[in-house]
Amino acid sequence: MLRITKCHLILLLVVSVGVLLVHGEALTAEKTNAPLKIRTCIYSDPVTLDPAKARHTPARSILYNIFQGLVAFDNTAEPPFPIIPVLAKSYKVSKDAKVITFELHKGVQFHRG
Repeated sequence: MLRITKCHLILLLVVSVGVLLVHGEALTAEKTNAPLKIRTCIYSDPVTLDPAKARHTPARSILYNIFQGLVAFDNTAEPPFPIIPVLAKSYKVSKDAKVITFELHKGVQFHRG
């Protein structure tokens, strides 16, 4: 025989209210076009948020979510992973491999710091 105690009912009520709050917040964000908030947990404070100086995992995990590169490795392909354009529309490597010329997508701004 199934015994439902007062504790079970309170737990069910708390879970139900939590689900309604989460679902209601998602609906509100969709209707008001509120900005998306991303929360993450890192084990220590980053030393810097300068991409050129970031050497530690906490900073890199934050920077990965803020910045995009001109190119990236295509992780969906078979190894060796080919390089694909991201912010760049295309790129050309000179015959001597000393110069790389990038064509950026329209509206993309890139700077050297």
